[in-house]
Order: sequence, then C-alpha cells, then structure tokens
Amino acid sequence: MDDLIQKITDLVQPVLEPEQLDLVEVAVKGRPGGQLLKIFVDSAEGVKLDACTRVSRLISEHLDSAELFPQKYTLEVSSPGLNRPLKNYLDFKRNVNKEVEIVYHEGEQSMQFSGQIASVSEKAVDIKSKKEVKSIPISKISYGKVSLPW
Repeated sequence: MDDLIQKITDLVQPVLEPEQLDLVEVAVKGRPGGQLLKIFVDSAEGVKLDACTRVSRLISEHLDSAELFPQKYTLEVSSPGLNRPLKNYLDFKRNVNKEVEIVYHEGEQSMQFSGQIASVSEKAVDIKSKKEVKSIPISKISYGKVSLPW
C-alpha cells in the first residue's frame, strides 16, 4: 500500500503546484473494485470548492492514464478541515501566530505545551506561551492542533 501511496503522491504533486496547493495527505480505503482515494489539499489562503473540483478532474485524468487503479475507484479531493492534526513543516508554517496545542516526546516522557506559534524552521517550531518560548523539534511532535476559539 505504501508503494501505491507514493506513486499517487508523485503523480499528484505536479498537478497541485500550478494551483498553489499543498498535498497534505493521501489515503486509500477499501478493496480493489470499490476503493476510495482521498486526497487532502491545503494552502495558506485555504481551499475553495472550485479549486478542489478543478484539481479533482486533473488528478482523475492522470490516475486513469497511469492505470494505478485497474478497477473502479472513487476519488475525493478536499480540504483537511479546521481541526485537523498538524504534522509537518508546512502545517506549522501555515499556522504561524495561531494558538496551538502540542504533544511531544522528551526522552521517554510525553509532554504537552500550548501557546502561539512564534516561528517555524524546517527542524523546529517555536511556541510562545504566557511564561516562555519553547523550541520543539518537529521530529519529536506526536500531535499538534490549532486551538479553536470556541
């Protein structure tokens, strides 16, 4: 399955670049003949329905040409939503100045930290709480999410 996900990722990336969309996640569910392919995309400005529709058509054409799914499949292209987990550099970069909750590992211990994302590098996220600024390596973050205001 990982090989299929990588092939889909490689096929989808060039379709998303001209649309200024980032690939967030690729998921394949079900069995051949009735598989569901979910592609989650995002951008700094968010994702509009017309962009999802446009890239869905393009991705579908590329998938059909590549014959990655020899049997029937369903394609869904959508935004990952407001409350989705933050997983990588781009996720954190898109959310600079927003309040977040982070769970990370320090040695054997699981730690939590909340605050505002002050800055992001490819290796770490700096989060500012009321008391301190903490730099947390992205590789040690097991879970992160934006704190919603309601």
